[in-house]
Amino acid sequence: EVHDAFAAIDLSRDGFVTGEEFRMLLVENGFFPTDCDINALVMRFDRNCDGRVTYADFMEELLPRGPSTSDLLMPLLTFILLTGFWGFG
Repeated sequence: EVHDAFAAIDLSRDGFVTGEEFRMLLVENGFFPTDCDINALVMRFDRNCDGRVTYADFMEELLPRGPSTSDLLMPLLTFILLTGFWGFG
């Protein structure tokens, strides 16, 4: 399911997710993030700071690490994965 979610975000099918791809999916689903929101989201996932998120980056961020994962991002990701936000539900 996580791989399917990543694949749904990777609109260009190049194995990477960019800020623009995050933005497009959020806008399509009624969310209108600011540039700052998108930059923060990419920075949260992008381990090598190249401006794009790999599947490995995505998985590393989603894996439980302890109490620090209970911030605002984890409830959003849980909602996305469990409700079929990307059309997989």
